[in-house]
Amino acid sequence: MPRKFSLRSQFEAEGVFWPAGSRNQSFAGRLVASAKGIELSAAKITGPETFFAHQEPASPGVMHGRTILGDCTLIDVHAINGPQQLDGATSEVLSIRRFRVSLCIVGMHLDDPAAPLRGSVECTYSGLSNWLRPTSRVTPTEEGISLNYSLKSRTLVDFCVRANKTRIALSVGSDVHLRAWHHTAVNRPRIKIEPVELASIERLYDDASRLEDFLSLFLGVSVRLLTVRFSSSDNREGWFVRPQRGRIDKYDLEASFGSESSQLAAAITAWFSATENLRPLQNFVYGTVRDTSMFVETEFLSLAQALESFHRLTDSASLVDSSTFEGIRTKINEVIEAVCHFPALVTKLEESVQFANEPGFRNRINGLLGRLKPEHVQILLGDPIEFEQTLRQTRNFLTHLGIRGQTKVLRSAGDFFLFNQKLHALLRFLMLMNVGFSEDAVFKAIRYQSTRWTLL
Repeated sequence: MPRKFSLRSQFEAEGVFWPAGSRNQSFAGRLVASAKGIELSAAKITGPETFFAHQEPASPGVMHGRTILGDCTLIDVHAINGPQQLDGATSEVLSIRRFRVSLCIVGMHLDDPAAPLRGSVECTYSGLSNWLRPTSRVTPTEEGISLNYSLKSRTLVDFCVRANKTRIALSVGSDVHLRAWHHTAVNRPRIKIEPVELASIERLYDDASRLEDFLSLFLGVSVRLLTVRFSSSDNREGWFVRPQRGRIDKYDLEASFGSESSQLAAAITAWFSATENLRPLQNFVYGTVRDTSMFVETEFLSLAQALESFHRLTDSASLVDSSTFEGIRTKINEVIEAVCHFPALVTKLEESVQFANEPGFRNRINGLLGRLKPEHVQILLGDPIEFEQTLRQTRNFLTHLGIRGQTKVLRSAGDFFLFNQKLHALLRFLMLMNVGFSEDAVFKAIRYQSTRWTLL
């Protein structure tokens, strides 16, 4: 039995499976984890009446299994229609049952993934191996080179996030794999997530994913979860398998910046303490945008939307104070209802006035640029007036098909690509400052991110 599994482990395993809590409904099946996903299949023979029946297959939700790889729990199990074959001679029907699985936990049985329990997860991530100083030592001798790999991990950050009462510890150690004729070793940073109170498996996985997003922001590369190992207080252990797509980048020294342990802990705390309104933006920027292959025009629109949303969520500015605006809006609505006798037009006009006190797109972008030093804006984006015009005019042209394109509208794929790099860098700059890093501390890394493709 393998010692561990990664999220993207691929395997085929025969075993016996049953809905959680219903061992008497067990059946033999085959569990396959591939790059496309996880699927469970089984076969059964029934009478001819089932061949013509059109029944929706039941989805058990959570299933348990005992396979050649050990115990496992299958979560978010959805039944799908499989093929059937009718034998004319015997009137028997061979039916293939198929189930799609969202998450497989290898090594343990779990009745309810949403139920609170006491435990922790230890995670590893791609893109971190060259970020931290390794624990291994290389010693040259007269006879050769001596390599020493410490069996103990070195803890670098250990703190508690008060917002969700969770302890987070970052350590670095060595993963050594010995073979008969060779060995491999790599320095592997690990992050342990341990809630102080009871928490569900779903909550722990969500925290691991939020750290993935934070590390992508912090390091400036697409960091991905590699392994997630759950350990319960009663000494049960399970490895998460959940095939995921997404770009995996190598660590880029120039895209990163130095940070003290206390600063890193404070930034992670701020990331986890973000209001519920800001969380969807975190998921959108470091989930959808960085992980999805998009046309450059679609990526541009996503980044423009993210910048506008970031300003709306972090700045409550309005054109006038709310009480003044409400008085103005009331009078305008009275005039609309007095002079307009078309209900549909009245509704549209009143809806237009409803949000008139919010800053427009131009004001929001200028407000974001105003948070940065003018010299930094000039280096990263060029002339701020031209940058804002290009962003706004191109956004309007793509979102209102049929209008005439203005002079600053981007046209070629190459222009879109280079402009998108500026948008990525600007958004990262603002979000790093939002979690507490100083503008001067991160500027060099942001400048590299913004201009690296223009320097090639």
